[in-house]
Amino acid sequence: MDSSHYLQQYKAGLEMVPLALRELFNIEYVPCDIYTLKKGLFELILKKESPVDKKLLAQILNNSSGSLYTLRVEHQKIIKKQQELLRIATRSLSMGNTIENTKKQMSFLTLNMYYLYLDALDNETLNLQLQSAQALAKLLVAMMHIHKELYDDYIRQKHHYILAQPVLSSLFLLGLLKNSKTYIDQDVEAFFLASLLKDVGMSFIPTDKFEKNNLTDSDKKQFLRHPQISLKILTGRTPLRPHHLKIIEHHHAFSDLRSELSPELQIRLNPSNNVMLGFETLTTIIMDIIAAMLSDRPYRGACTLLESLEFVKKIMFDQFPTEFKLIVQFFKKYYA
Repeated sequence: MDSSHYLQQYKAGLEMVPLALRELFNIEYVPCDIYTLKKGLFELILKKESPVDKKLLAQILNNSSGSLYTLRVEHQKIIKKQQELLRIATRSLSMGNTIENTKKQMSFLTLNMYYLYLDALDNETLNLQLQSAQALAKLLVAMMHIHKELYDDYIRQKHHYILAQPVLSSLFLLGLLKNSKTYIDQDVEAFFLASLLKDVGMSFIPTDKFEKNNLTDSDKKQFLRHPQISLKILTGRTPLRPHHLKIIEHHHAFSDLRSELSPELQIRLNPSNNVMLGFETLTTIIMDIIAAMLSDRPYRGACTLLESLEFVKKIMFDQFPTEFKLIVQFFKKYYA
């Protein structure tokens, strides 16, 4: 390899961004060149305007080991394509096969969540997430009987846990609040939105932290700060009310990371220790814990629903026995 080729590869390394294979799902033609890494060098694997189908995606996965890249400026073209697919899916959500449409909508929303995490200050991406999630929430409220099927399908899709956890916890929360017969549908939908967006502050945590088996004290502080960062990102940019924002602020009140830091630092990072938890905040926290335990982590495998309920029983039954019984009844009714 001559020096000019080395220079081209070096320049490409500065301009390339990782591309998830999932970003090529559902599009007919790629809007830009796609590369993979072979022996440390970028190699063109898919030319611009090439047609895409499941067979081709399987070949790409086998040939690239899942490591795909595109130019940073070109990545926006893929984002725009996927966001247009989300808009189309949102408009046609109640047309045709509603269950299949809902499964696709949850997948599209998860991918757009990824784009929101890439740029949490982008109003277009945030507004699209809100509008699409509102449409989904209305359908989920009206079709409680399909939640288990949606859950099973979503688990099979194997989204990264950072993206999957807010989606699953919000699905659980919506079902729990609707099943309680305490809230009107509009309130249930609003709590769903708050839960879905509560982890947007994770976007300011370096992605390599999500794959670590052992977190340093500095890492733990970053994770514990994310509710406050979420609050700053969302305040004044969404229709969420102060009550919903308070739920977001305190949704990590039971985090096991807190116990590993000094009491003074715990309060400074997240003052939830001194806050009385209302039912909506408590259930948001618990649904988040259950959703977290149901997915794989770098340091452990996924737990079963029964194991998750046994764990939350230990942390809430003494103080909140009635609420715990409501949670168990809900999961027995819709997820057994």
